[in-house]
Amino acid sequence: MTAAPPRAVVPLALAVLATVVLAAAGDALACPVCNTGTGAAVRAGIFDGSFLATLASALAPFPVLLGIVAALHRGWTPAYVLRFRAARDGGRS
Repeated sequence: MTAAPPRAVVPLALAVLATVVLAAAGDALACPVCNTGTGAAVRAGIFDGSFLATLASALAPFPVLLGIVAALHRGWTPAYVLRFRAARDGGRS
């Protein structure tokens, strides 16, 4: 049975998260376009009736990349590499 992480880890993680959020808030407030007509048009274009389709198309590449990285991490070798190694080694395994 594994031991639980120390109780100090959760408050530390929350403190780091709060610091990052507060540090980024100034950048968001300094946006010169956000409070203009252009900013309103961009928000309206993003959060319209096709928001879920737009979100899905924006996030679609990430599972594919995750699958490729996981396959390579777990030792998958493409077939063309195996054929090259077999030809190079003269059929020896």
